[in-house]
Amino acid sequence: MKLVKCRIENFRSYENIEFNFSALSVIIGKNDVGKSTLFDALDIFFENNKASEDDVNINSSENQFSITCFFKIESEMQINIDSSDSEQTQTTLESEYLLNQEGLLQIKKIWEKGKLSKTYIVCNYPTNWEKPLITLKIQELRKLLSKESEVNQNIKKEIRNFLFSQESLSFKEQEIDISTKETDIVSIYNRLKDKMPKYLLFKADRTNTDKDNEITQITKAITQNAISEIEQKFNDMKENILNDIKGFANATLERLKSFDKDIVKDLTPDITSKELSSLFSYEFKSDNGISFNKRGSGVKRLFLLSFFLEDAERKHQANMIYAIEEPETSQHPNYQRIIIESLQKLAQNQGRQILLTTHTPEIVRMVNKENIIFIQKENESKRIVYHGDKIDTEVLADTLGVLPYLLYQRVIFVEGETDVKFLNNLNDNFECLREIFDLKTITLIPMRGGGNVKNWMTEDYLKQSNVKCLYFFDRDDKKDNEWKNIQGENLIITKKREIENYYPIDILETYFKKKLDIDSVFSDDFKKNWDDGDVAKYIANLKQGKMQFKEASIKSMFGDKEIWNQISKDNMQSFDEIKEWFQKMKDFFK
Repeated sequence: MKLVKCRIENFRSYENIEFNFSALSVIIGKNDVGKSTLFDALDIFFENNKASEDDVNINSSENQFSITCFFKIESEMQINIDSSDSEQTQTTLESEYLLNQEGLLQIKKIWEKGKLSKTYIVCNYPTNWEKPLITLKIQELRKLLSKESEVNQNIKKEIRNFLFSQESLSFKEQEIDISTKETDIVSIYNRLKDKMPKYLLFKADRTNTDKDNEITQITKAITQNAISEIEQKFNDMKENILNDIKGFANATLERLKSFDKDIVKDLTPDITSKELSSLFSYEFKSDNGISFNKRGSGVKRLFLLSFFLEDAERKHQANMIYAIEEPETSQHPNYQRIIIESLQKLAQNQGRQILLTTHTPEIVRMVNKENIIFIQKENESKRIVYHGDKIDTEVLADTLGVLPYLLYQRVIFVEGETDVKFLNNLNDNFECLREIFDLKTITLIPMRGGGNVKNWMTEDYLKQSNVKCLYFFDRDDKKDNEWKNIQGENLIITKKREIENYYPIDILETYFKKKLDIDSVFSDDFKKNWDDGDVAKYIANLKQGKMQFKEASIKSMFGDKEIWNQISKDNMQSFDEIKEWFQKMKDFFK
C-alpha cells in the first residue's frame, strides 16, 4: 500500500491544500512556508503524534481540522474487515466497493479541539440500501435476503456479495463513519491500519538530550524493520487474546447482572494493549559509557546515512515511509550526495517511500522534476502547491536562493536571502558601486546562518576547485576581538549588527507604520542604539494591527521596492563603509 496523495484542511498554515506523492518526493519552499507542517500532519494522521487545540488554522471559524490520505493498494490485496477471522472471510476493498472513484483507498480523519473525533472511508459506494452494507450487523444483513436466497448466511462477506449481485447498482461518493461503535464496522480501521505503511519522521531539529529525536527515530526504524515480518502474526494473536479477554469480561458481567442489574448497567470492559515495537527500547553507547545521543549533529546525520545505506541493501516486507527534513544538514557536500543516492536506491524498492525537504540545489539537480513538490506563499494565510512540470524553474531557483550551478568562478557566500537581496539592490540602484565592482559578474550564495558561512570558510570545501570564494558575515552580537582569529583578505564583516541596520530609520518608520497599521515603530532608546539593535526582531515583537507578521516575514519586507525607491547614497547609513565592501570585492577578485 503506497501513499499517493494527502489533503489537509484547516491545519496550521494550510486552509485547504493537496499534495501528490511519488516513490521519492522532494519538497521545496522558503522558510516558514509549511514544509514541516506537512510532515507533522502526516505524523498525526499515522498516530505517531498527538494534535493540539492550537493546530487549527487561525483564520478558520471552525474548531476542527481534517487530514485525508489516499493510498494505492496492491491488486487483489486480501483483507479481513469483519469480526470473524478465517480464509472464508477474506475479501478485497474493490469487491466491497470501499475505494473512491480513482480506485484509491481514501481515509479521512477529523480532529475537534485537538482530539480525534471521526474517521471515515470515503468511497464510491452503492446507494441501493438505506445504510452501507459494510456497517450492518449479520442479523440486519439477513433481513435484506429473501427466503429463496441461496447464500451462506453465517458469513457477512457472502451475504454482501450476494446482495451486490442481485441489484442494478447506483453509486455515489459517501463518507462512511468507521469510528462509530453503533455499527458493526468499528474494527475495520485497525484491519486497514495493519496494511498501511509505517510512517517515520526524521526532524532536522536537534534537542541534544538522552531522548534525542534524531537518534530515537533511527532506533525505532531499526526495530520496525526487525519486527515487520512477524507483526501481522502478532496482531492476529493480540486480537484473539483481546477477544478472549472481552468475552470473559462480558460473561463475568452477565453473572453479576443476575445479582443486581443496576450495577452492570453502566459497566463495559475497557481494554488497552501495546504495539509490538513498544516492547523494545535501546540506545548506542561507547565503551566509556557516553551515550551516542551526546555526539554532534554531523555525526548523528552520518548515523542516519549509515541506516539508509544498510536499509537499501536489505529485503523488505512491511511498507515504510521515511520523511526526512533537510538530510543535507551538517554534512559535507560529498556526504550530501551519498545520502541522496542511497535514498534514491531505497525509493526504488517496493516497500519504501521517501519524502524529504531540502534547501540545497545540488540535491534538486539529482532528482527528476516529476519528483519535486514546490510550496509557495501567496500571502500570509494562503499556500499554493505546484507539482512536476507545473513548477516554474526560475521561481524555483530563486526560492532555493542559489543557482543550481556556479555561473562564474567567483563566489560570495553570505548568511541568508536578505543579504543577497540587499547586495543586489545596492548593485542595481547605485552606479557608483557598480563602477567599483559589478556583482553581476559573481555568484551570491546564501548559507542560511553565520555558522554555515564560517564552516564553509574554515573547511574551505572548494579549495581543490578553481572557484575563488569571498565570505560576507554580519557582525551580529560578536565583539571585534572575537573575529581576530578568522580575519583575512577573503572576509568582509559588517561594522553594524546586520544588514537591516544600514537602512534609513525614517524610511523604515514610515513603511512599517503603514504596513503594520500602528502609530509609531522605533522608540527613542532603540534609535540611540541603532547599530547594535536587532531591527527585524524588534519590529516583529511590536503589538501589531490586523496582521501579526513573524520575524522572517518582516525581514523579507526590507527588499520591498517601496523602500528602495526612496533610498539614496545621502540617506543610506554608513555609505562609505558599503563602498569599502565593494572595493574589497574588487581587490580580492581582480
